[in-house]
Amino acid sequence: MQILEKAKGFQAGVKRLFASLLITMPCLLVAQQQERSTPIGSLINPSQFKETFIYWGDDLLVLVPDSINNHKVIRAFHTPLNPTSKNDKNYDNDVLDFNTLRPLAKHMTNGSVYYDYSERGKVKIKFISPTDSINKVLFTKDNVYNLQGPASIVLTACLPLKVGLKSKFAAFVSEFPYSQKYESSIANYSLEVIGEDKVPIKDKIYDTYVVEINAEETNGLYFKQWVTKKAPHIALKFIYASKKKPNYRERKPYVVRGFIPAS
Repeated sequence: MQILEKAKGFQAGVKRLFASLLITMPCLLVAQQQERSTPIGSLINPSQFKETFIYWGDDLLVLVPDSINNHKVIRAFHTPLNPTSKNDKNYDNDVLDFNTLRPLAKHMTNGSVYYDYSERGKVKIKFISPTDSINKVLFTKDNVYNLQGPASIVLTACLPLKVGLKSKFAAFVSEFPYSQKYESSIANYSLEVIGEDKVPIKDKIYDTYVVEINAEETNGLYFKQWVTKKAPHIALKFIYASKKKPNYRERKPYVVRGFIPAS
């Protein structure tokens, strides 16, 4: 009799255990699915990229497809709307591979940067200043992108955005040619579409997605964008800050003066 009662007790305990697993396992699976992010390389859709002109304060930001020696590229650059003897050299010109969005070159008054991907698993970087030519090598298995300068808004423009979308990627970190420092590294980033919002510009209100790009390391950037729901997703409002600065999330967002959308 005691053996029979113990067996019944054991069976009841097993049933309770299975019942608990049936309740908790779906929750665990949902949590795992929510934490998953899609590699950004598989999301990029360059076909939705179109030429766009954006008024950034006193500058005009231009995003246009082009070709260099039959190689299809995207040019992202800004230039003063009213050039003077003081600002006529205030330009920043990024050149990206059209299909992958990997940076190929950056040109500024203080110098140029060139990226060479000819050897698998490494990126050879050449910094050219008015006085020096410096070579660096970084090792990486994946594509690395550019979040510095005009190219910073191209990646988001070419993604299939929707609320809840999550992804991860890596981007170059370099102070050159903004300053004459030749160190370069790679920072890891997470990207998430965290919501929707409306952005008024002049006499029109635009429906936008709110996209948060956040470096996992402190040497990277925090980049929050309000981008048009219509592709290409143009950043109409943004917070762009170094993570080394205090309260970087709380900075006042910059709002563009206007833009000429792709037709």
